[in-house]
Amino acid sequence: MDATGHPEINDSAPQAAKSTFGRGWKTYLPLKIADGYLLSAVFGGTLRGLMWFGGLLLVFSIMSAMTKVMRYSLPPLVLLQLVACQMPRLILFTLPAATLFGAVSAFTEMSASGELTALGVGGMSLLRMLRAPLIFGCLLTVVAFVLQENLVPLGESSYQQIVHNSTSKMGAQPDFNLIDRDSQGLVQRIISAKEFDPSTKTLTEPRIQIWNSDHQLATQIVAQKAEWDEGHGKWFFYDGTQYFFPKAKKDQPNQLPSPLTSHFDNLEINTLPNPKAMSDKSISLQQNLDDQNYEMVPISGLWKYRAKQPQFLTAAKTNQEKATIVKRTNSLTYGIHDKIATPLMCIIVILLGAPLGVRPQRSGSGFSIGLSLLVLLIYYLVWSAASNMGKGGAGAPLFLAYLPLGIVLVTGLVLLKQKSR
Repeated sequence: MDATGHPEINDSAPQAAKSTFGRGWKTYLPLKIADGYLLSAVFGGTLRGLMWFGGLLLVFSIMSAMTKVMRYSLPPLVLLQLVACQMPRLILFTLPAATLFGAVSAFTEMSASGELTALGVGGMSLLRMLRAPLIFGCLLTVVAFVLQENLVPLGESSYQQIVHNSTSKMGAQPDFNLIDRDSQGLVQRIISAKEFDPSTKTLTEPRIQIWNSDHQLATQIVAQKAEWDEGHGKWFFYDGTQYFFPKAKKDQPNQLPSPLTSHFDNLEINTLPNPKAMSDKSISLQQNLDDQNYEMVPISGLWKYRAKQPQFLTAAKTNQEKATIVKRTNSLTYGIHDKIATPLMCIIVILLGAPLGVRPQRSGSGFSIGLSLLVLLIYYLVWSAASNMGKGGAGAPLFLAYLPLGIVLVTGLVLLKQKSR
């Protein structure tokens, strides 16, 4: 008790009263009054951050959906569906930013009002003040992980399916592209066209590329138009050129000989899929893995595919294939650990946001927003560079995956040590 008869705020004092926060379920909260106050302050700031940053990203999401709706002349209802599918990814992307804003704004306001000073006089250190906010950060980490592993892949898959179904119903599909791969994820065939119209079964300006058993480009066909003949079950290509690439020498796998060319007015091909198969082809798990769309694949899927790489490496015939598999292994390793590191940002940013918010002068929410944006800009610049190298198969994938997180953590601990003096 102090001179006025009120209990002192002292973490080490055994007689320090636990907060009851009223009657009912609140009486069972194992938190002190100060912990509850800090938790509510960070929670409120995080909600405001979600509105600020989430609202900004929502505008970009709506603009992106409107672009697709206008480009393909889709019904207005599709706009709402596309935005709804993007919400899980939007929330996941916004959550660390909102948490950082919540920590900075809470500690800024309490510092400006002298409340942090009062807590410090009562015996509560800055590190001790972070107990409840860090528990809150752990809960947000679980939420982010659930979003990342379940709702984001589901939302993105639904987004692609809605676009595919809508464009198929409306007629021609511009910028058509279809990639067939083998069990090792290596390209076997690429079918692309300026436009694919399922109703007339035609390809405009098609380009077909076919790889041989040694995974080298063997044939390329370029034409003005291709039509499907239902009676014969074949594709007919018109007014184009066929290129035949001889096999590269074993000691020079990257140097392809000059191709042999043959012009044609009419060429029939019966090795390509029919229009229905091309129209119904959706993006598979394997294609997302091969295209490094790791946000579409849960960690379990990445882990299983990575486990197959050693046997692919053993079966590889050329050094080029081996190098490709090694890079893919590094890329998958990066993808797994990047998906682990991303949710952990919800905890780390609290360690950074609290000392950033401890300031002697009065600062409003504008300062909190500006400071949060600056820190996040630096983080996302580092993350983007690391992501490009990591997905590209560069060495040290673990270092690249945890580098952005480590920078934020070290910066937060250094600032926390300085502010605790």
